[in-house]
Amino acid sequence: LKPFWLKRSTKFIRRLSCEIMARFLAILLQGLLVVSTADQGVPAVQKVIQMLGNMQAKVKEERNADEVAFAEFKTWCEMESGDLKKQISENGQEIERLGASIGSLGSEIKTLGEEIGT
Repeated sequence: LKPFWLKRSTKFIRRLSCEIMARFLAILLQGLLVVSTADQGVPAVQKVIQMLGNMQAKVKEERNADEVAFAEFKTWCEMESGDLKKQISENGQEIERLGASIGSLGSEIKTLGEEIGT
C-alpha cells in the first residue's frame, strides 16, 4: 500500500511528463513552422537546437521553483506534525483531568443529594 500523497505525486509526475512532452512537440512544430517561413540565413537544425535549449532552461527554472515549493511544504508539514502531536498529548491529559473531575463531582452530587433527602 502506498501513502495517499505518494499516489497523488505519481499522478502529478505522469501529468507533468505528459505536459513536458506536449510542450516539446509544440515547440518542435513551432520551430519547423518558423524555419519554413524564416529567411534561409540560419540553418533549420540550428533554430530547432536553439529552441530546445530555451525549453531546457525553462524546464530547469520550473523544476527549481517546484523544488523550493516542495521544500517549503515539507517544512510546514513537519512543523505542523510536531504541533499536532503536542496538542494531542495536551488534550489527552486534559481529558484525563476532566474525567477525574467528573468522577469526583459525581460522588459529590450523590452526597449532596443524600443530604438534601434527609
